[in-house]
Amino acid sequence: MKNLNATKLQILALALSTLGVPQASAGKPGGGPSGGSSSGVITIDQSNALAGDVTDGDAPGFPVTLSQPGSYRLESNLTIPDTSTSAIEITADDVTIDFNGFAVLGQNVCASAGSCLVKFGTGHGINTDAANVTVFGGTVRGMGGVGLKLGRNAHIERMHLTHNGDSGIKVGQDSTVSDNTVDLNGSFGIWAKNGSLILRNVIAYNFNGGFFNNIDPGKVAIGANVFQYNLIQPWVGNPVHLLPNACFGNNCQ
Repeated sequence: MKNLNATKLQILALALSTLGVPQASAGKPGGGPSGGSSSGVITIDQSNALAGDVTDGDAPGFPVTLSQPGSYRLESNLTIPDTSTSAIEITADDVTIDFNGFAVLGQNVCASAGSCLVKFGTGHGINTDAANVTVFGGTVRGMGGVGLKLGRNAHIERMHLTHNGDSGIKVGQDSTVSDNTVDLNGSFGIWAKNGSLILRNVIAYNFNGGFFNNIDPGKVAIGANVFQYNLIQPWVGNPVHLLPNACFGNNCQ
């Protein structure tokens, strides 16, 4: 009976092949490859960052240059050697980086609000003027410059930005910054241009809480954020209303 069933399966496979019907291969559903860059996600770790060639034009060492759109995922922490070096430079629009729980780790230390070893350095965690960049799910700590310095239509979610010499986050117009913790940075916690949405962030112990929309009033929406113990004041801009945000220990207005 077993041999007969095997024969029937062979005949069925031959018939399907003759009709041009594709057969599923073993393993991952649909027969496709699994994991790594073969799944459409390019992985980045300390080793391949130092080796270079993550994308075309990426030289060995830092910064890692991402020159093509698509999805990227960290597979280890990235340790940056000094406060003048950026971790990642993005030169293409439409890039998504999943930190995957890992961190970009620089050498800066901010002992208290606005008191950092290096302030306004040149090394950023991620640096780009490109549009439509999404970053989520990890940490940028100890950069000499900005933790995340992104262009227009940026989306930053569930990140921890801390001990950076300049601002924790800077984004261009029409961006969304949500569900992040931004603390102990040497300048603004979050700096955002017109048309942006700042939602459900903890912004604490920075030199200044936020810089929103001082050019065109009413063009940045902020809500459900917590501002606490930023050194100077929770925000700069006109107008930015702290309700329904919470404000503790700042020059609240």
